[in-house]
Amino acid sequence: DFEAYTSLNELASNAITGKTSGKWETYGGSLRNTFKTASSTLTVGADYNHDKSDGANPTAQMDESGRIFGLFAQEKYVLTPKIFLGAGVRFDDYQLTQIDDSQLNQKHFSPNVKIGYAINENWETDLSWSQAFKGATPSQSFLMGATKSIAPNDGLKGSVAETTQWSVRFKEVPFTAGFTIYDTIIKDPININVNRTTGVLTRTNQSPIRSQGVNANVGYQYDTFQARLGYAHNKFR
Repeated sequence: DFEAYTSLNELASNAITGKTSGKWETYGGSLRNTFKTASSTLTVGADYNHDKSDGANPTAQMDESGRIFGLFAQEKYVLTPKIFLGAGVRFDDYQLTQIDDSQLNQKHFSPNVKIGYAINENWETDLSWSQAFKGATPSQSFLMGATKSIAPNDGLKGSVAETTQWSVRFKEVPFTAGFTIYDTIIKDPININVNRTTGVLTRTNQSPIRSQGVNANVGYQYDTFQARLGYAHNKFR
């Protein structure tokens, strides 16, 4: 399967101090292929994304651009009629060209594992653990318009989110239901700030963020009629 996309967003604001404008351009695509056997399904692929952020005010114009290249592989293996195993890995390569033309390059391998169990023909459950990586990306366009310089950030790390999740699902026509509980820890989140007085843009790693929550839903379907009720609760610290 192949997918390609492109988008362009432009914003402008008129104030007493003059006109401020911003432009964000994105293009990219993905390519994937799936291989199936009697007991396993393997999906492999690659994706690419490019962003460019431009910001301008009456006295300055700045821009940053970034690209993300990714490779991934995901395997699902049916161990028995009731048990399946899943495992995968993703490689991300982030490259950011900052306003002073300096380069930030961040790379990471993100693994994931899952085990699922079919309790009976109506109930199933699974337990999973995964990592997700996010490197430095271009600053928002309107922040660029207020930027004059950038602070050194040679030691900046990409952020890594680790999620442990347990889910239970029920299905018996015409009813469905599901319950998920999760715990996510985001290490080294990246904060972007522009000092409105000096115009200096800084990128810094912040303290870890922890997110814990539950999601629940029930559904009903009869012919073309569908109804669904959901509940979500999340706590950050």
